[in-house]
This record gives sequence, C-alpha cells and structure tokens, in this order.
Amino acid sequence: MLIKLRAKLYSYVTLKEESETIIYKGETKLDNKLKIGVIGLGHRGEGLLSTIMQIDGVIISAVSDHYEDRCAKAAETVQSASGNKPYSTCDYREILSMEDIDAVVISTSWSSHINVAIEAMK
Repeated sequence: MLIKLRAKLYSYVTLKEESETIIYKGETKLDNKLKIGVIGLGHRGEGLLSTIMQIDGVIISAVSDHYEDRCAKAAETVQSASGNKPYSTCDYREILSMEDIDAVVISTSWSSHINVAIEAMK
C-alpha cells in the first residue's frame, strides 16, 4: 500500500527556510506541500485519510472510490479540516494521470488492490 508513497518521499529533501518547510525534488523547488491522492475510501481508507491530514507539509489533492457518497464525504472532510477541496472522482485512473499528484495511498479491497498498485507504479 505505501510502496509508491515511500519511494516518492525518499526522493524528497526537506529543508527549513524562514520557519517554513520547503520540499525539493532534485534541483527543482516544488512548493511547500506534498500532494497526495487517496484511492479507496472504505473503513481503512477513511482512517488513513484522517492520519494523512495530520501530517505537516502534506495536502490531500484528490480522493477516489467506487462509491460516489464516499468520495463526497471524504472531500467534505478534507475541506472542513484544511480549507482545501480535493478533486473527487469514482475513477482512480484520473488521479493516477494527474501531473500534480506526488504520491498515492491505495486502500482498495484486496480484489482490486494489486491492479491499482501496478497501474500506479507505471
């Protein structure tokens, strides 16, 4: 589940600059937030979403689940907690194709988890 997230996080260097955490990747300055997509918003996905929202320097940029009501609930939760309304979709492939997503957390059911993870690593 966290393989892609870990691989992405290890390629970042975090530096302190004027009391603000700035994330760099290689020579290019990104911005001060690591943009995460969360795929799968069932019980485990909800818990992971809640945990991720508490991490400094991270922003939930997109959420996805097969069930539209879960997407809407997650987007509302993120917006209430951070003021940021994430992109919401029932098709996880939309998140995987987003250029501004730095990492994804996959918490889908076992029946789809492997396929989603393989697509995410391409």
